[in-house]
Amino acid sequence: MSMPIDAKFELLRRQQQRIHQLQRLIDELNVKSQRWSSWRLWTFFGGGLLGLLVTEFLLVWLGYAVLLIAMLLFSYAVYRHRRIDRRLSLYRHWQYVKQQHIAQMTLEWEQLPSPISYQAADEHPFASDLNVLGERSLLHLIDTSITYEGGQLLAEWLLQTEPDPAETMRRQQFVQQTRSLWQFRDKLRLYGRLLGVQQRIHGQYLLNWFEKHEAPLGRVLAFASLLAFITAFFFIAFLLGWVAPVFVISLGIYVVLLYQHNDAVAKRFSAVRSLHRHLSRLQAIFIYLENTHHPILRPHLRPFHEEQPSRALRRLTRLMVAASAQQNPFLAFFLNLVIPYDLAVAYLLDRCKAQLEQPITRWLSAWFQLEALNSLANFAYLNPQQTFPHFEEHIGLQAKAIGHPLLKDELRVSNDFEMKHTHDVVIITGSNMAGKSTFLRTLGVNMILAYAGGTVQAEYLRLSWFRLFTCIKVSDSINDGISYFYAEVRRLKALLNALEVDHTYPLFFMIDEIFKGTNNRERLIGSRAYIRAVAQKNGVGLIATHDLELVKLAEELPNIRNFHFREEVVGGRMVFDYQIRQGPCPTTNALKIMALEGLPTE
Repeated sequence: MSMPIDAKFELLRRQQQRIHQLQRLIDELNVKSQRWSSWRLWTFFGGGLLGLLVTEFLLVWLGYAVLLIAMLLFSYAVYRHRRIDRRLSLYRHWQYVKQQHIAQMTLEWEQLPSPISYQAADEHPFASDLNVLGERSLLHLIDTSITYEGGQLLAEWLLQTEPDPAETMRRQQFVQQTRSLWQFRDKLRLYGRLLGVQQRIHGQYLLNWFEKHEAPLGRVLAFASLLAFITAFFFIAFLLGWVAPVFVISLGIYVVLLYQHNDAVAKRFSAVRSLHRHLSRLQAIFIYLENTHHPILRPHLRPFHEEQPSRALRRLTRLMVAASAQQNPFLAFFLNLVIPYDLAVAYLLDRCKAQLEQPITRWLSAWFQLEALNSLANFAYLNPQQTFPHFEEHIGLQAKAIGHPLLKDELRVSNDFEMKHTHDVVIITGSNMAGKSTFLRTLGVNMILAYAGGTVQAEYLRLSWFRLFTCIKVSDSINDGISYFYAEVRRLKALLNALEVDHTYPLFFMIDEIFKGTNNRERLIGSRAYIRAVAQKNGVGLIATHDLELVKLAEELPNIRNFHFREEVVGGRMVFDYQIRQGPCPTTNALKIMALEGLPTE
């Protein structure tokens, strides 16, 4: 049984309360921040001016003492101000996370971050029909990952074309066990945002750098080190008057060698500088994961507990800091004059990169998995009224109070529905705007969530393992010279081919307005023939149509059943209850709508 809808309202109230609490803390810290900012100015300028006046008109040593005290006070003010600013940043980001939670709960799409750019294949069996990708989509609502690959993995789970029972149950178990661990998820998002607010982390960008192999510098570094030692030895000997200035020869060779490899070193350092922020965020997140020891999360955090990746990344970030010395030309000149500093740092970077090439792939993969799973768990947490589906062989589909998760609570209408037999075909008739298409999408979206391992918008959902195929939103293509009707024929042919495949899992198909791209007579003939064909294949499905003649197929084939949606005219306007009922539709509304809008009817 699902939790009552009041549970969601209570959770929403708590989220809003936390936002108000955080705002009060932010307001208090803003006042303190302004106060310490003023103290910084007063101690710097006031203390400096007072010290100069005391030095000029009183005692010099007393003036220096005043300047020293002013410097200490200024340093303390800077320290306190930075601490307050860090807390301010933390609370603002936390408030942002809570605002995102409310936006997810209330479907305020404009408040959600843009979804990742992910393109499904044109021939995908259901991606374009069920609002899985893009703006205001299932992925847009669920995805909370801070990595592109985490969102990409979630998209792949939502778009899987064949069920994987073992994997689905593994994800479902994680979501069930971690549904209430909102603090863990919030902190993980916070650590990802604190060092970079606007951008997602692109893990592949990091992996490309680790996998790119440069020409080795070991021998060059050894030769340059030898030249530096020889130059230093003969230079000191020259200063002591022991030898002639022969160090100039070795120094010249040394400089030429450094110049020859300057571009290779600069290229390495440029790549490192562009990665520094990504690696800093990664290190902060890995530290948090290494220090999280919740028993439920332990199997998923094992790579971080056992291998301590933050330590390896700490060595790499230290080398990155060392490489930044090249940006100061004077410092770089003197360092490289004495030792082959840049070559040494570049060599150590290459070696560290080679050591981390294999482990970083494991660590990032584990993190991407965790991000995708956390998105499903967060979606379940923010929707306490949703339930986990129950999977059974040969049960078909049995749903109670199933509704569309992409509709707001106040607009959503839920229905009971079941399809028990392997070859069931349901024909749904009804008037325009009665709810046929939305009902098809309701079933499809909840099945996607179920197979991904998430919760569903239903009081309960019992489901067998199906492949999913839809033909709902067919479009023509001017560029390819394909008409609407031909595009529909191709789509229906692909569906028929999928039904004819000898597969372990039957096909669950949904068709909206079959053959609506042609004339009435041929549409009816073609529809009858097509429905007779699919009714004999390895699958179950629903077909929504305006053609009331098609309901007679239920008299011809025992595995075809009729359902319908209806409407009423109340007070001069159409009223729909969006409830599915058994049997063919007893009413139509095309002429009613025309009449209501003032168009002529016979």
